[in-house]
This record gives sequence, C-alpha cells and structure tokens, in this order.
Amino acid sequence: MMLKKSGNRVLALVMALALMLGALPVSAMASGIGSGAGTTTQSGSGIGGGASYDPSKDQTLPGAQGTPQESDKPASSPSVKPETKPTDAPSGSVSSTTMWVATGNDSGLHLRTAPSTNASVIHTYPNGTQVTVYAVIGGWAYVSVAGKTGYMMLQHLTSQAPAGGGTQSGTGNTPPAATESTTMWVQTGNPERLHLRPQPTTKSKSLGLYANGTQVTVTARTKDWVYVTVSTNGAKGWMMEKFLTDKKPGSGTATETLPPVTENTPMWIATGNTGKLNLRAKADTNSTSLGKYPNGTQVTVHSRTNTWAYVTVDGKTGYMMLKFLTATQPTVTTPPASPAPSGAYSMWIQTGNPQRLHLRAKPSTSAASLGLYSNGTEVTVMATTGAWAYVTVKGKTGYMMLKFLTNVKPGTTVTTPPAAGPSVSPGASQGPAPTPTPQPTKATVTQKSGSYVNMRSSKTDTNDSNVIAKIPSGTVVTVLEWGKPFSKIEYNGQQGYMNSSYLK
Repeated sequence: MMLKKSGNRVLALVMALALMLGALPVSAMASGIGSGAGTTTQSGSGIGGGASYDPSKDQTLPGAQGTPQESDKPASSPSVKPETKPTDAPSGSVSSTTMWVATGNDSGLHLRTAPSTNASVIHTYPNGTQVTVYAVIGGWAYVSVAGKTGYMMLQHLTSQAPAGGGTQSGTGNTPPAATESTTMWVQTGNPERLHLRPQPTTKSKSLGLYANGTQVTVTARTKDWVYVTVSTNGAKGWMMEKFLTDKKPGSGTATETLPPVTENTPMWIATGNTGKLNLRAKADTNSTSLGKYPNGTQVTVHSRTNTWAYVTVDGKTGYMMLKFLTATQPTVTTPPASPAPSGAYSMWIQTGNPQRLHLRAKPSTSAASLGLYSNGTEVTVMATTGAWAYVTVKGKTGYMMLKFLTNVKPGTTVTTPPAAGPSVSPGASQGPAPTPTPQPTKATVTQKSGSYVNMRSSKTDTNDSNVIAKIPSGTVVTVLEWGKPFSKIEYNGQQGYMNSSYLK
C-alpha cells in the first residue's frame, strides 16, 4: 500500500513537471543519490565508503515507455524562467524551471552524464542546491547546476525552495579568510574517498567525494580541518587534515609552500609556567615537533595569524602558538664578572641519559631555568648546599643538581680536582646564598681488581642489605668524615659509608 501511494505521489510530480516543461515522462530509472549509487557515507568520518550499489532497492516511477514529446507551446508558470537552454540539451527540451535538491537524507544527489545509474558521476550536490531543469526523460531531469549540465533523478528534486533559499553552487558555507596557499593531495590510507564538507564537522553534509591523489589548495586551517579549493572542479569546503598529505603522489618528495614573510619581529617565549614551547612543522598542535624551547628564548616572527606565528629559532623555521610569545624581553640578572675563588674546582655534567641539565636561578627544580647544558659540559663549582652545587658555566652563574655532576673528566680515567677551599656565596640576584662551610676532602675510590666498592647506609658490612650504591674504582668522592674502619662519604648527592681502606 505504501509503495502504491509513493508511486502515485511521484507519478503526480512527474506529470506536473511534464506539463510545465512540455515533455512526456517515460519509465523511471534507478536512484542517483550518492548513498545508493556506488558510494556510502561513514558516520563520524571524513571518508566516503565504497559499497556496491543494489538497484533493487530503488523505487521505480510509473510511466509509459517512449520518447518525450515536445509541447505545442511551453507551459506558462511563475517558476519558469525564459533563459537560453544548453546546446547539448536533449531533443524535446523547453524553457527552464527552477528546482532544488531534496533527497530526504544527507547523502547528496549525483549529477550524471546520462539518465542511468550506470552513467559516470559528474559531481554530487547536497540538499538545498538550486538546479535549472530543461527536460524530463522518464524518471530523470536534464539540469544545469553550477555551470555543469547532466541528469538527476526527478524524484529527488522539489519545486519548493528550502527555508533560507538555495545556492547554485550548493556549498552553503562562508569561506574563512585566507591565511596561506598550500598545495596538498588526498591520501586516506585506504581505497575510500574523502568528503568535502561545508562546515568543519563530520555531521555537516557532504559536498562531494574525492579520490586519493586529488589535488587541493589549502587556504585556512582550524583544529583537525583545513579549508580547501579542489583543483579539478574549483569546489570549496572543509576536509579533514589527517587525510591530506603535502607529498605529491609519485614524486617521492614533499612540496612545501612557506607562508609569506610580512615582518621580522623579535619576540621571546613566555609560557607562564616552567614548561617549554614546541616549534611545530605546521600550524597545528598535532603536527610534528621540531624542538622544544624554554622561557626567555628569543625567536624571530615572520608572519602571524590570530593563533599561530611563523618563526625562526635556533636556525630552524616553523610554527609556535602566538599566545606563548611576548614582545617584552625578559630581564636576566647576570652577576658581575669576577675571577673564580681559589677554592673552586671543575666538575662535568653527567645526567646518565641524553637529556640536558638545567642551570637554575635558585636551588629548586621549580626555579627559573637559565639554560640547558649537555653531558660533558665543564662547570666550575664554587659551593655546595645540600643536593645543589653553586656553579659557573659558559659565563652564567646559578645552581645545578649535584647528583648530575661528576669529578671524572670525559675521556679520562680519574680527574682529581684542586684542593678544596671555602664555599662562596653567590650574588643576591641568584637567590639565597648557601651557608659557607668548610670544603670536604676529596678521595679516590681504589679497588685492586678495578671493579667497584660498596657504599652503605650504615657502618657495617656483614651483608648486602645496606648497600645503597656501587661506586666504580677510580671515582672521586667527597669524604665528609674520616673514620676507622668506615668513613662517611658523599657520591652523586647521596651520603653513606665506605671502608676507609678503599679511599686514597
């Protein structure tokens, strides 16, 4: 019963349009909707599926077989616009009438090269797209839309304009301001095609499906999405950035279009916390990090948007978030130059991993970083306070964690520092000065077999339960208190006891 009513409704629509156009409808063909004619739409994704089409699921419009007949005189109707019909219009076409796509779902309607679901798809248009109808052939309408002509299923067109009016192009979106012009290509990672959408959301209707290798021009970006112009047909809309690549198919090399240089402004990193700022390959928080830079690092800004700045830092170019940059140069207090005190001695950075060591303004891990220094860097220790050393390195003075410093110079077996002297109080600008204390004695761990000696938490060696470190032979340690048979020592920021016979 429902099929009969649907058939009667569509038949009435065909006959009414035939009277308007002066053409007699013949038998209907299968649907031309995108979701049923060779493509499907995956929910929650920007990719279009590739399921096969089943014509048996389509409605068949009733109508007599035969060729359309030309009317003696065109039907007069307020909706008919006297305009020039296309030169390739089929025989029997008459003056045009305006209709709009209305599929009843979000799949869009195919424009085809012939009145058949087996014909090639010229383009797919969303609901609300305005078309100009010139002829009716069975269940198909010969139309013009956005400068293209072809065939659409008549049952998915309506003579009632959508609320707010339709658009000739069918995009229905307002293009964002252009901030770049970058060439990219569709690359979904599978055989499926990619949706072009009027808004940057997967819930937005599809404006068309594009195969891998399709070239687009990116002119604006937002989180996860880019606004593009499709090179093959000029269509504009949003695509998911993760399904695009800047590597031209078959080229083997990436094509990069750098943003225009509009300025060369010095700025400084100011994150508002102790974290470091990423330099990104693209203006996207998900893009590859080219490096991380601490507060106070100077960068040169070449161009900017409301969110991102295109910068050069440390010889590299990329993108940094503009909100973490400041035009105010930070104040760095440098203590006055003075010769190292007689009691100062050299140590070298040894973190135990590839990471670099902070020089801090105060003896605290939450204090401002004055710089990062690699393993093997020589520092001059002028005083120690708890787990920290007050040092000078490459002209800067501050605090480093003592456990990441070693007395052994890289490339040598043993390095004995100069005789210890009194600790030196740093300048007031560097935080509270450590309390001067007599410099402890240095001694070298000596094990005849050349292996290691245990450092223990207590003065006993009856078992290994109190071993807190194994110190290699040849290592220089700090003797805090000589004794027999044990002496109290400090090694890598830890204090413990070692048999005095192993200390020389």
